Amino acid sequence: MPSSFKRIGEKVRQALGMSSGNKDWRPTSNARNEAMVKEARKFAVQLKALHKDLTGLDKAIESGLGTMRTVLTSPLPRAYDETPIGVVPADKEERMVGVNVNVEGITAASSELKQRLQHEVLHPLEQWLSAYRSIKERNKRVEQLRLDLDTKRRATMALHEKYQKLKAKESKDAETIAFRAQTEEDKMHRHAQRYAEAEAEVFNALLTLIRDTAVLREYAAAALAIIQRCFTLAYTSFDLSSPVPMPLLPPPAVPTPGFPPVSYPADPATSPAYLMPGASMRASTNSVGSGGGAPPYGSPGTSAGGATMAGRPSLAPMPTASRASTNSSGGGVGAGGAYPAAPGVATSQTFTATSAPPKAPPSPNSEAVAAAAAASRPQSALPPPPAPPVALEPVSHPTAAPAVTHADLPPAPAWYAEAKRNATPPVYDDSDDEGGATDHRASNPFKASPSPDPNANPFHRESDD
Repeated sequence: MPSSFKRIGEKVRQALGMSSGNKDWRPTSNARNEAMVKEARKFAVQLKALHKDLTGLDKAIESGLGTMRTVLTSPLPRAYDETPIGVVPADKEERMVGVNVNVEGITAASSELKQRLQHEVLHPLEQWLSAYRSIKERNKRVEQLRLDLDTKRRATMALHEKYQKLKAKESKDAETIAFRAQTEEDKMHRHAQRYAEAEAEVFNALLTLIRDTAVLREYAAAALAIIQRCFTLAYTSFDLSSPVPMPLLPPPAVPTPGFPPVSYPADPATSPAYLMPGASMRASTNSVGSGGGAPPYGSPGTSAGGATMAGRPSLAPMPTASRASTNSSGGGVGAGGAYPAAPGVATSQTFTATSAPPKAPPSPNSEAVAAAAAASRPQSALPPPPAPPVALEPVSHPTAAPAVTHADLPPAPAWYAEAKRNATPPVYDDSDDEGGATDHRASNPFKASPSPDPNANPFHRESDD
């Protein structure tokens, strides 16, 4: 068997286009398998990403339903009230938020999703990826056989040319070279037979792999149906027709008034503006003097600081037009949001009572006008009709269509079937062929290369046949 060094040399010669002294010499071709493996690799990248996303979706749904189950079985917060013996809850027993909800049904729906998705969708995808990887490894072996065959072809042609030259010179070594040429030719024929069998085996396995992709559409649809059934089963665990018992609540708290009620004068015309109902007390009313105004220069309720705020009737927002105040030294903000007056300068703005503009009386034909406007409104502007209720019946699993079979297609080789039987979940973070430089989600540029064997002999070479 040719050594790895000879294979590398042959590969370099073919890359440089070096012939064996014969213009009709062509390297052995494995182009059809290489082209099919290349396209299968592109498809494997997408299939691997689909497997990863479906696995993540399964985990996300399982986690979400588990969180929902925890929330539904959690006790509701209770209301507490103060009593002579301390703070006690109004409701003696704890109530769950998931009343009349079969939480075990939610758990069963999550378990069924995990089991069916793995058995009916993910495992077939793993089988396809495992079969592809086995074909890829076999094709590497075919490439080695191809280089070995071309090496023997070059050696045989060189010996035949040497024999013809020695025979023309009638040399004694012609018979020896003829024997060596015959031996190399026998080896070349054996290599050619082995290569033809291996190349045809990989080619037929690739045909089977391509045929198996015909049912992948049904697997994608099955994944959606399984996920939909999981949500449907989880929804049927809720009995929304049963009433929800309300928790016991104490009577609402009534605040104790801190100030005596305000008595309004009988004549509103003689009452100050700030005592009218709805007036605002955003700023204090101050008399002319020093030390008055809003804090920190003065405090309400003093003779120098203005009137007391104990009897303010309302804290409703004051209209913009009436935001005026009477400021003394250091007091308040001026009308319209001006800067406060300097200390010691008295201003004489006073509150002005304002009233909202009167509303127009309703027109007797306003209803007719509104009806006419609604009739003339375009259909696109009308509110959409209510959506029909969504059917929540369990969805039947779609039946996968039978795969297209070819009568002339030979059965898959034994190693192909074994690879499908021993299929395992793919590794998502490897730098393998289907997750290399073109796949940014699966490639790992920081993956360490395997360490060399310290006991290996770097000068060891395999002997030829």
